[in-house]
Amino acid sequence: MRIGKLIKDLDASVYNYKNVDIKSLSIMDTSCEKGSMYFAIPGTKVDGAKFITSAISHGAVCVVTNKYISECYITQIVVDNVREALCIISKSFYMCPDKKLKIIGVVGSNGKTTVSHMLYNILRFCGKKVGLIGTLGIKINDISLSSCLTTPDPIELFYALNQMVNFGCEYCIMEISAHAIALKKVCGLKLFCGIFTNISNEHLDFFQTMKKYARTKIDYFSKDNMDFAVVNVDDKYGKEILIDNELKCFTYGLYNPADTFAINIKQNLYTCEYVVNAFDEVVKISSHFVGEYNVYNSLATITCAVNLGININSIVLAFAKMPNVSGRMDIFDFGSDKKVIADFAHTSDGFEKVLSHIAKYRKGGRIITMFGCVSYADKSKRMEMGRIAKYYSDMVILTSDNPDNISFDSICDDIGIGGNDVMRIQDRKQALEYGISILKSGDTLVALGKSGETKQRINGINIPYDELNVIKECLRGYNK
Repeated sequence: MRIGKLIKDLDASVYNYKNVDIKSLSIMDTSCEKGSMYFAIPGTKVDGAKFITSAISHGAVCVVTNKYISECYITQIVVDNVREALCIISKSFYMCPDKKLKIIGVVGSNGKTTVSHMLYNILRFCGKKVGLIGTLGIKINDISLSSCLTTPDPIELFYALNQMVNFGCEYCIMEISAHAIALKKVCGLKLFCGIFTNISNEHLDFFQTMKKYARTKIDYFSKDNMDFAVVNVDDKYGKEILIDNELKCFTYGLYNPADTFAINIKQNLYTCEYVVNAFDEVVKISSHFVGEYNVYNSLATITCAVNLGININSIVLAFAKMPNVSGRMDIFDFGSDKKVIADFAHTSDGFEKVLSHIAKYRKGGRIITMFGCVSYADKSKRMEMGRIAKYYSDMVILTSDNPDNISFDSICDDIGIGGNDVMRIQDRKQALEYGISILKSGDTLVALGKSGETKQRINGINIPYDELNVIKECLRGYNK
């Protein structure tokens, strides 16, 4: 596509202009090829402008920067915000695929992946062609692709959306992180529906304050960004979205009046049943998604699905047949009523929800909780996770969870729990093996934080690590 067509919607200054054909887009100098447009993003640690010469040597014929570079002889597009320009240009380069799809964006600290997969499965059950973008990767109908980020960078995002259009998808469901909003990854992307799950203490390493983090998500819910919203009315930040908002909103909840709500919740460690009233249509839901938090996730999904025109009875049937989401309350039963439960919970709120449910519905025995904290987590988050784990557990094993370049002991010190019932085992596989080896009849080992992921980041290197496969391997060895 010609440069002139790509930048027609930009407020930009152009230098050395040549209306050449752009063959590809890149944010990495070494990924440029003949005919590339290079985006020199001013990052928090490194300024992409330092690599313009390298980008040109690899074939770049145009560069987008936030400042004029006098020694650069190729076409320069100078803008105020390179990230925003990246999104606008990526959208044009891939033929505005968002205008050809009904995009449902899921926003919140917890529940994004589960809600996305629930809705994906309902739509697929009803014979719809659907794309999915999120923490567990990208799906186009039943084709699975890998992705490094919850919300991919704009080039990958719009490429994926374009592929969904090519494969005949009518819908795309995508997780939208607070980082993606703040970094303009979804700038200019108009959603058909935005779903708000909740907000809890998270990512303060980036946002600095809870107020700024919450505001980023809350302000995203506007009529400029979506046609309508589905909002958790029991969450205090959800209530804030509903105040003086011109956006059309539908609500769900358990404890406040809502368009969709549930009563008569009956559950155990494996199944959950409840009665749902969705816009005055009453049905009974039976599923394998346990915990009150998953009742909320299902209510968000049902509220959205009904507004997409899906028949309520089809939704009920879809939930009855729906598979578990990988890495969310995966239960492994083995000899003498011993269990290993793996869950992706990686926030204090997630810990509270998962561990309280296990504590309530287990049948005797000890709870042994194994977890770590990522390198970028702030100390207050680490301490709160430690406090909750200790409260619900008979024993805690501290281990690694993407420690990167931060020392294991310093992370454990920040978590701030100790005693004879707290152990430190740095190697996560060894921690799992030890936890399984000490289980007695009726005991449960709860492994939190890594389930569903496929790597550990240690000393700047991504090392393959699949928690669910490691658990299966450990149990095979244990049962021999």
